[in-house]
Amino acid sequence: MVDSVSNSGYINASGGCCAGHCHVFMEDNSHKKAKDIKKGDRVVTYSTKQDDQDRYHEMYSVSTIECVVKTYCSTGKEMMVKFGELCITPYHPIIFMDNYEKHWRYPVSIKEPELVQCEAIYKFIVEN
Repeated sequence: MVDSVSNSGYINASGGCCAGHCHVFMEDNSHKKAKDIKKGDRVVTYSTKQDDQDRYHEMYSVSTIECVVKTYCSTGKEMMVKFGELCITPYHPIIFMDNYEKHWRYPVSIKEPELVQCEAIYKFIVEN
């Protein structure tokens, strides 16, 4: 497992976000598969901040997709962490809502990655 506060995980050849079958929450409250997201789509993003009194402040906002980066997996497989239907790269920060957490962690700090069938990994660049 990797220390969840270390930034060394960002330097990762298999970086990216998620597999193409994963769902992305859209502005209109629908879901769209990651492989179907395109420039101009409006998605819901989440952020949390901790103030100087250790209180967490959560915020949902809408962001416009500026760019979709699709990285093909050369063998059709990739080491990913699975949480139900979510299949995410081990070092893409998440907030683990199942435990009502409010801070960012690496998936690999929660669960061991496994080799999964994956044609491509998708990464999204948003305007804000």
